[in-house]
Amino acid sequence: MSEGQTFRNEQETRSLLHSFQKKAAVVHGKTPVLRGLPFSAVAIIALLIFINLIIWAAVGAVLHFNRHVFELDGESRQRVSGLIY
Repeated sequence: MSEGQTFRNEQETRSLLHSFQKKAAVVHGKTPVLRGLPFSAVAIIALLIFINLIIWAAVGAVLHFNRHVFELDGESRQRVSGLIY
């Protein structure tokens, strides 16, 4: 990748982030409950929620495709059933 392409990609990424930030600021200004909070605090909370959703989706996919994680052998099943009853 040439230096010009890298610079252009960085500019596009910055413009997308700037565009998203402007739209989020407009929504922040129109929402009465959020207007009392600083925009940076709302942005950090939204980022944490987004990251949390991604992590839960990844964990769900891993557990979905690795069902053997839930299977217990005979000895473990007896120990667990002894704890439950």
